[in-house]
Amino acid sequence: MGGRLRLLNTYEVPARAMKHMVPGRENGLYITHSSLDAIAVPEPARPTSGTFLGYREDRRKFLFDPFRHNSFNVCVVGETGSGKSHFVKRLLQGLLADTAISAFLIVDPLDEYSPLFPGAAKIDLRRSAFDPFSARQGGSFIFVTGTQRDRDSAFRLALMLRFIPEWMKQPGRKVLVFEEMSNLLWNRELAAFAGSIVRHSRHYLTSVVSVTQNMDDLRAGDGGDWNILLNSAHIFIFRTPDLGGRNIITAPQGGR
Repeated sequence: MGGRLRLLNTYEVPARAMKHMVPGRENGLYITHSSLDAIAVPEPARPTSGTFLGYREDRRKFLFDPFRHNSFNVCVVGETGSGKSHFVKRLLQGLLADTAISAFLIVDPLDEYSPLFPGAAKIDLRRSAFDPFSARQGGSFIFVTGTQRDRDSAFRLALMLRFIPEWMKQPGRKVLVFEEMSNLLWNRELAAFAGSIVRHSRHYLTSVVSVTQNMDDLRAGDGGDWNILLNSAHIFIFRTPDLGGRNIITAPQGGR
């Protein structure tokens, strides 16, 4: 394999061996056009069920089910305007039709996802604190967090993050979305909470979708050192700022 991997003629990143990935795993990296008209999928399997997200480079439909692999977690990385939030909404629309999924929890800084979940309990942390001890444990939630980074915001976010492990214990498959993960990772305590949730989610049949603009965000969390990335089986990369030559992405085996 060569020294660089071309990503659908959009940008280039180093393609040297990536030590941060689980050794031997070649089928979790997806490179996308922002228009979603093509997805470079190194996954050798051809699933016949799942959410339709776009087309592979060979124009076959790409069907995706996060619960099909050993880890259910997903990372979506891309700069503003690259299409990552549109992609996540498309994924959620498909997962909403899956009767095996019992509940969703969306951590939504800008209140973008409410129209998708009209029946979810909506909690606006921009206006008041959240009491995790009096809240119901089951069902779907949307937490509107805002983007403030101060002591009061950190306190409210910490209460929310303490609630999430209890929420994950309800029966059935669950989907948890951290939109703009960086809004949780600026504070060391919050980062530790978020990283722990990602690391333990599989035990509670929960798929965590971590959405961020910058690959560096995925190294934060419980213990640091790419904790979130290491505990995610699926990584969708949209147009992303220059990674500066750092060795954090691997080309699929047999890739170009």
